[in-house]
Amino acid sequence: MKTSIFKLSLISFLFLCWANLSAQMIKTPTPMRPAGQKDVLRLACAPLPIVRVAFIGLGMRGPGHVESLINIPGVEIVALCDMLEKNTKSVNEMLVKAGLPKAKEFFGDENAWRKVTALPNVDLVYVATDWKRHAQIGVQAMKDGKHVVIEVPAAMKMNEIWDLINTSEKTRKHCMQLENCVYDFFELTTLNMAQQGLFGEILHAEGSYIHNLEPYWADYWNNWRLDYNATHRGDIYATHGMGPACLALNIHRGDKMNYLVSMDTKVVSIPAFIKEKTGKELKDFESILDFGYGCGRAIRALATLLPDSKMYGIDIDNEAIAWLTTNYSRFAEFSVAPHLPPTIYADETFNFIYGISVLTHLPEDMQFQWLSELARITKPNGYLVLTTHGEKHYKSFDPEILKIMDEKGFFYCALGFNYGKSVSLPDFYQNAFHTHAYIEREWSQYFDVINIEPLVIGAHQDTVLLQKRA
Repeated sequence: MKTSIFKLSLISFLFLCWANLSAQMIKTPTPMRPAGQKDVLRLACAPLPIVRVAFIGLGMRGPGHVESLINIPGVEIVALCDMLEKNTKSVNEMLVKAGLPKAKEFFGDENAWRKVTALPNVDLVYVATDWKRHAQIGVQAMKDGKHVVIEVPAAMKMNEIWDLINTSEKTRKHCMQLENCVYDFFELTTLNMAQQGLFGEILHAEGSYIHNLEPYWADYWNNWRLDYNATHRGDIYATHGMGPACLALNIHRGDKMNYLVSMDTKVVSIPAFIKEKTGKELKDFESILDFGYGCGRAIRALATLLPDSKMYGIDIDNEAIAWLTTNYSRFAEFSVAPHLPPTIYADETFNFIYGISVLTHLPEDMQFQWLSELARITKPNGYLVLTTHGEKHYKSFDPEILKIMDEKGFFYCALGFNYGKSVSLPDFYQNAFHTHAYIEREWSQYFDVINIEPLVIGAHQDTVLLQKRA
């Protein structure tokens, strides 16, 4: 449901008060599809007398699914993979007790799963790892010639969803998200009644999923699940409630969903649980950095919005720093930024960093250095909002520049005059332009690229939402 995106978009509104972002729709355009591909909605493959299954992820969910599959005739468990050796051995003991041969074990390495998807004697890969690895493993499994089933959610970002779809269509391999709630007895009974016309024409449906996981938090490897919930709001895998409703409404099989409305309520149970178990209190954005604050209008608005957060600001403009230190010291702690990293801040200092009109003016090598520095000073799972000059700015350029944008996705220039000197800044401060594909490709070396929204800041600059990996 990406409620964090909504929240950070709202903060962006308060930065400059240029746009009513609270009512702006987050658009998800369909990317250009590879030529000649066909959908897989009715994909049928040749039947297999024996389905050879490899399991990747044997922590919280995997063992129960192994136990289910060994009771299905025509299924063989041939490979087991997990970070922990004890988990693979425990599941292998389950196979032995059932009178079945041991499966080959893979463990101890975060990339051990690659050996599993490459095995020649596997037909189906079952993915039950932590969520952030789901799509990557699923795509590679299909590329390696395997069908794949993936626990909910199958993907965390839009580009991952399209990677799964495109790979499935290209390889003609099944890729299924294991949304178990649509197969429960109540949901299947209701679906049958709907399809038989018992309810007449269905005009409205509601779905929800309320699940207190407090008894199970400790069962997740390396605490990944609670860590994720602690930094994300809302229903983080909404298909439990939406899936059955969509089936009854015939979504994607005659009808379609045009938009979603995401809402959020006060967070109660998880913060209380964490405080009970650890003594720590969760706070949104305890420490915030304004990266290139200029005249300080954003930092003043944000300090008013979040009075309990500690605000910091850095900029290369000495004149601005002197004025803000004199007049805005009640809002934030200001310091001089060097032209190149490092900054004065310690590793993993900030929960949230924003930079408006900074990377829109730097050459590529400086951008990479600053992205690396921002990654260093951001806390794990922390967020960043950075802005870029997008398609609106470069679409009218000369053909030779458009060719550069098409091939590389980045262009830096002075546009006929020294922009840096015109605003009393160094000569390197010119104009830079980014395609969304470039950002996804290059910036993902430093962060997860969560969302890119065109023309958010004053209908002028694109906004990029990033998150540092845990």
